[in-house]
Amino acid sequence: ESDKPYLITGCRLGECKRTLKAEKSVVVDLLSGTKAHREKWLLIAKDLKLPARCLFFDVDEETCVHNNL
Repeated sequence: ESDKPYLITGCRLGECKRTLKAEKSVVVDLLSGTKAHREKWLLIAKDLKLPARCLFFDVDEETCVHNNL
C-alpha cells in the first residue's frame, strides 16, 4: 500500500468519504470552488473528526494555464 494521498478531482463526495474511512489521505483538487462547494468537503472531514487543510495558490494566469494542461 502506498502512503501517497488519493487525488480526487470533480465532485465525488462518496468516494472521498470511503477513502478517508479506509484511513487513507485525500487531496481534493477543485478549480474555482465556491464557499458552499468547499463546505461540503470540509463537512466530511468534520463528520469523521479529521483535520482538513485548504490551500489557495495566488499565481499568474500563465502558470494557471500551464498547470491545467
